[in-house]
Amino acid sequence: MPYTTSMITIFCGEDSVASRDYLNQSLKALKEKDNVIVQSITAAEAIDLSLQDSQPISLFETPVYLLESASKKVARKGSGDLYKALLKLSKSTEIVLYIWEAGMIKRDIKTADLGVVREFKPSSSIFTLLDQCYPTNLKRFVADFYGLVTPTTELFIHIMLTRHIRSLLAIRLGEVPPRMQSWQIGKLKAQASRWEAKSLLDFYEKLLNIEVQLKTGRSVYSVGESLTLLSCYYL
Repeated sequence: MPYTTSMITIFCGEDSVASRDYLNQSLKALKEKDNVIVQSITAAEAIDLSLQDSQPISLFETPVYLLESASKKVARKGSGDLYKALLKLSKSTEIVLYIWEAGMIKRDIKTADLGVVREFKPSSSIFTLLDQCYPTNLKRFVADFYGLVTPTTELFIHIMLTRHIRSLLAIRLGEVPPRMQSWQIGKLKAQASRWEAKSLLDFYEKLLNIEVQLKTGRSVYSVGESLTLLSCYYL
């Protein structure tokens, strides 16, 4: 059935696995219910779409457009060709547009004011795992890790752990990560003090190396297995 209301829906959040899964499930439901055809578009194509006077009408298929990482292509909120195009599309009664912002939180998305935002935050369990990551605490860390890791969550865990260790390393080197509350800084300082600076740096470099091996296809282990081996060596 044709849509009669405008819609831009933005799927985002640090839990990029959950946000992508929700997006895929939403698209699947639309396809099954409303005979929707999903069309992936680039930023340039979104601009072209906004310049069209009207959309082709089909009695059999309703297009839903999918755009990824739009915010990164907007230099400043409220300005630029892409932002203006999305603003125009948000007011259309003929356009349905889904935007996926991988790993971005709502407050950092420059187009968040243009539609409905579905933000997926990490569960409290992942934060517990991050807090357990320090030497002499292997048993508790591995127990929490095995409670969380699956083939669909291992990449997300790796991303969150890498970010966390980067923050610990910054604290250990006397730097304060930006936009962080005083209680968060105090918590990080306490955890960073449990690490020797060299071990923390080595651990961080090994986490980055997992990403490199994953991208180049050189690793013989899954991300979850690599994290397990790494934690057994350093914690």
